[in-house]
Amino acid sequence: MAISKIHSIKHSVLDAINYIINPAKTDGEIYVTSYACSVHTADLEFAETAQQNQGSVKAQHLIQSFAPGEVTPEVAHEIGYKLALQYTDGKHEFVLATHIDKGHVHNHIIFNQTSFVDHKKFRQTKGSFYHMREINDNLCKSYGLSVIESNDNKALPYPEYMDVKANNSHRNELKNTIDSLIPMVESFDELLNMLRNMDYEIKVSGENYSVKKSDHRRYVRLKNLGNKYTPDAIKMRIKYKDIDALPYMEPPKEELGLLRNLSDTLGMYKSEAYRNKVALADVKRVAATYAFLNTHGINNVIEIQERLDEWSMSVKESRKTIRALEEKKNQLCIHIIIYYINALFCLLIYIYVCSIRFKFLPFIDYKIFEILL
Repeated sequence: MAISKIHSIKHSVLDAINYIINPAKTDGEIYVTSYACSVHTADLEFAETAQQNQGSVKAQHLIQSFAPGEVTPEVAHEIGYKLALQYTDGKHEFVLATHIDKGHVHNHIIFNQTSFVDHKKFRQTKGSFYHMREINDNLCKSYGLSVIESNDNKALPYPEYMDVKANNSHRNELKNTIDSLIPMVESFDELLNMLRNMDYEIKVSGENYSVKKSDHRRYVRLKNLGNKYTPDAIKMRIKYKDIDALPYMEPPKEELGLLRNLSDTLGMYKSEAYRNKVALADVKRVAATYAFLNTHGINNVIEIQERLDEWSMSVKESRKTIRALEEKKNQLCIHIIIYYINALFCLLIYIYVCSIRFKFLPFIDYKIFEILL
């Protein structure tokens, strides 16, 4: 059985990707795959693709969780890759990471909000969610995994309808989100960062933590969600995981080569749009590199190192020049102050001499000048 959920990323795509590809969670990034982009530069490539169609939402974060002991990391990774590829129609760059550090295996998929094929935005609607669930269920069935049977078309009695309606409230959504994140994090701060990446806003006042979705008006204090959701209770739940969860058994190392179906991995290279994108990016990089080397007259690696040494010496000399100029500036300020003091002193002497000789200031007591001078 696999459960999927999705949310928007409006803040840092880099932080979200760094979290999901954490080597401690992915067995040294063995269970990390990217499509139409590079794993460690995916955030920059996402931004480059979105230049022609900017928006507040930068990417989507899809989480696919499996029941403990039901699937191996290799199979989970393969299912996650197929889910991402089918859900995005192969038109959006994505990074897939399978986490194996908990009692259950789960996938994280971050895909670009903007298509690199037609530069259209991904529209998350109720229909797209059901489409994702349909793909997810079909993949699980094809791998012999259990699925959650849906009773959406069945009419519910009014009391059950009210229960379902209550479960869709802001509070219950927040509680369900926290419950799903607790097995994935190691600390309370990490959980708060995950909530921020999921478009939640967090306000801290003393020991009180208030949380709300960006599109909601009111904050909800964690302690008001129930005894299991106070900061101390959440910290304890993170520290002591679910005792009923099955321990994860690491697979033999000789099986690690079968991370995913090779045909699916090579499938993206058959896409003409992707080949054009890669070719254009390569041409741009080569052109920029050639222009830089040609401008600076660099022909080999040795000349590059020599030029770096020259620039390093130039930076040092520039810093020395700046320090010398600052010292001259300070000296000049002192000379200016002394100049104005002397000018004021000379002006007082001039006034004193003129007033004695011409007596043009009869109302001034000249003894004051004698005291001053």
